[in-house]
Amino acid sequence: MHTLSPDDLKAIRELLLAEKESLLREPRSALDALRHPANLSVEDRVPLIHDQFVALNFRKQSYEKLRKIDAALDRLDTGEFGICQACEVQIPRKRLLAIPWADLCVPCQELLHEGASRGLAVGIAA
Repeated sequence: MHTLSPDDLKAIRELLLAEKESLLREPRSALDALRHPANLSVEDRVPLIHDQFVALNFRKQSYEKLRKIDAALDRLDTGEFGICQACEVQIPRKRLLAIPWADLCVPCQELLHEGASRGLAVGIAA
């Protein structure tokens, strides 16, 4: 078992807040691909649709990361930070310092990805 020191917790909080600020500063121009001119030819629509897909997927990933960061900050405030949300074991210090918004231990994260890649519902909340 590990115990995060007060310095670790302070550093993690700073990392989370910096990452949150970075995500919130993302330029709105990233969504410019969602606009399209009215008179586009069929040939020009295909790359535009691809660009729209990429922009929406990127935005979704940013939103999910922001949601995880807010949840991690809440867990820091309640003293529940560092506990796997699926199996309730402590997440290794090294993982938390690398990915401070991590809410699952590595085995549970692998289970989640394995189930998702197979299209299966697993007993772990994403």
